[in-house]
Amino acid sequence: NHDRMIKRLTIQLVEFFNLVEFFNAHGAEIIMENPVGSLAKRPFMQTSSWVQAVKRCTVCYCAYGFKYMKPTHIWTTLSAWKPRGTTGDGMCHGKCGNGERHQSEKRESFRHWEQLAGAGDRLPKGGKNQRWKLPEMLTEELMEEVALKQPTKKYVLDLFAGGESWRKSVEAQGYVYVPVDISKLVQRAAARSVAASA
Repeated sequence: NHDRMIKRLTIQLVEFFNLVEFFNAHGAEIIMENPVGSLAKRPFMQTSSWVQAVKRCTVCYCAYGFKYMKPTHIWTTLSAWKPRGTTGDGMCHGKCGNGERHQSEKRESFRHWEQLAGAGDRLPKGGKNQRWKLPEMLTEELMEEVALKQPTKKYVLDLFAGGESWRKSVEAQGYVYVPVDISKLVQRAAARSVAASA
């Protein structure tokens, strides 16, 4: 489902509806995040129209205050945005402050306080909600750039909103936050169906 939605955005909207021209004319921005991995390799993420419409940056969540690393891609039309975080470029470099250095006989390594997989004692507290959440420092940084580029706009539409991790940063900049998440719509529809049959 996610692939189908993203494919429609990157191919159908960008190529067939001239999304770049539309966004430039009407003042809209795209910010899309996904953990570093297979999405970046999908053919619909590599079309020339999509690559021209957005830039891709890589950030690490630990550089934005989380205790685990989670390298993540950000695709955005905010061409002037440069990731900063606590390290100056949004990457870990073992300088994020959310772990400690370990020295063995062979090499020195950096170990984060938490990790997304492996031993249960180091998993992030808060379950899936915490693992799906974006760092507030990152959403604040991005919303500051949105406010500079689009000061007269009013709304931020958050697709796949889940835990609504954008809400606080969006509202802090004076925008109206509109979360959309299919799983919540399905849950509400199921609850209505159960209530109607009771």
